[in-house]
Amino acid sequence: MPNPQELQLEIDDLTTNLASVQQQLQDAIDYNTVQINALKSQPAPSTGVWASGEVDRTLSASSSVTTIAHGLGVIPAYFRLNVLGIMTGAGQQFMGSIGTYNGTTMSYISVSSSPGQSWGTGYVMYFSDGTNACTATVTWDKTNVYIQWTKVASGIAATVHCIWEAFS
Repeated sequence: MPNPQELQLEIDDLTTNLASVQQQLQDAIDYNTVQINALKSQPAPSTGVWASGEVDRTLSASSSVTTIAHGLGVIPAYFRLNVLGIMTGAGQQFMGSIGTYNGTTMSYISVSSSPGQSWGTGYVMYFSDGTNACTATVTWDKTNVYIQWTKVASGIAATVHCIWEAFS
């Protein structure tokens, strides 16, 4: 039977580890809050014409382009892609992403049950498990929005459902 001093050392180690994990979690929450607020600071224009619709994508499919007729009649000024899905090969884990494009910069924030979250620029969607990935970028003209889906390695075992919005 361990003596009380050994037990106290183990309790102290666990307490220190717990505090470290709690701090890391709080840091991640704080950072994500900043990222979400940054995306909120890119609001869609309140005037003009807008269109929206739905598109699905299997993330393990070959790289390809989805052409969406936006119907605005002009080149959009802003595009948003909201993505939700379930990873089928990883124990039915949730995944979601919000991405925007203002004609100059693409930005995204993505979360999943595993491996966690990512954020950055250059894509309107990005999911990775560390080895495999799937990204989405956007271009447009006065008739269509083009979503370029790119599979890296085997892609991600998931089908995602997307709501897109285009604003002029």
